[in-house]
Amino acid sequence: MRTALLAVVVVLLELLVIWGREAVLRYRGRRPTWEVASYTDRDRTLVLLRLVDRAGTVVDEHLVAAVPGDAYDRQRHLLQAHLEAEGRAMRMNGAR
Repeated sequence: MRTALLAVVVVLLELLVIWGREAVLRYRGRRPTWEVASYTDRDRTLVLLRLVDRAGTVVDEHLVAAVPGDAYDRQRHLLQAHLEAEGRAMRMNGAR
């Protein structure tokens, strides 16, 4: 009898955990997420964070860095800006 009761409790706990995980994933899927974007504007490259909803619409933008096209260490500056933007995106997506 105890074994059957224990088995039922374990199954119910598993179902509760699975249901909770699915609910969290569904909720996260509806929320906008922060993504890294970059584009060239005039003679500089802009590295941004964009808040994008599920439909792909940009809700908000934040400039991380503007790297001049004639910068001496342009590639290094772009890499640093992208790494900074990725770190910010991970923190902002994880904090919500």
